[in-house]
Amino acid sequence: MDAPDPEVVADAFDLLSDPLRVRILTTLWEEDRRGPTSYSDLQDAVGVRDSGRFNYHLSQLTDRYLRKTDEGYAMRPAGVQVVDLLASGVFGEIPERGPVDLETTCPRCSADLELEYRDGETVVECPDCELIACWLLFPPAGVRDRDDESLAWGAHVRSREYNRMANAGLCPFCSREIAIELVHPDEVPLDGHHVLKRCAGCEARLWSSLGSYLLDHPAVVAFLWDHGESVDDHPYWAFDFVMDPAVELLSEDPVHYRQTIERDGERLEVEVAPDGEVVTTRRVRGDA
Repeated sequence: MDAPDPEVVADAFDLLSDPLRVRILTTLWEEDRRGPTSYSDLQDAVGVRDSGRFNYHLSQLTDRYLRKTDEGYAMRPAGVQVVDLLASGVFGEIPERGPVDLETTCPRCSADLELEYRDGETVVECPDCELIACWLLFPPAGVRDRDDESLAWGAHVRSREYNRMANAGLCPFCSREIAIELVHPDEVPLDGHHVLKRCAGCEARLWSSLGSYLLDHPAVVAFLWDHGESVDDHPYWAFDFVMDPAVELLSEDPVHYRQTIERDGERLEVEVAPDGEVVTTRRVRGDA
């Protein structure tokens, strides 16, 4: 991992060790949306009468989390990210949810997929064959105000956006470049997960099925649309080719795959190269 200096990181966290500093950050975030906030207005908004105490803690935050301008104080990007992290609820009580029946049939064993939220993670899986459809970190704040249906849709959207970013070569966690590669069936950690997206910076690894990886490809989108379906109408785990992909290994070294999607007597064949590049697409009617 391309990690920063541990002492620099420890110092950054140490600056947030006092509750008053956290209050200053969150208060300035609320005030900062109207522009830079003067010293006196910020002190009044925080509610601290002791000017010496307030000035000391404000100065500790300045330069790293806040910036001082002629008009007053404003948030720096690092301060905004701290407030976002606080708002996500990860430092509070972690709720639990489920199992929730998603009324979506598992393509492998015909049981209904279930959703659970545990330890800050959303998991969608089959309770019978243990097929995993979705497993990702989900902020607790996004769980508390959602009903079961909304939580499932939120997990779908968040997971799909992570994959969209990674598919485009951008790490969703650190924004460094991601490398995409196809993995041989004998080397995948989960059955059906043939695509590995790996970040050289934070070493994040995102695995997906070939069907999930290709879900937003223009050929797939057009094929489904021509058969009365939209990739935005349902959670991605509702598509059969995403969950139980008809994948053919065309070459072992280097690894090439062909993904097949069938609808109404027509099939779409998509050949994918080792680096994830789509080589060819072909639509075939009947047994041709």
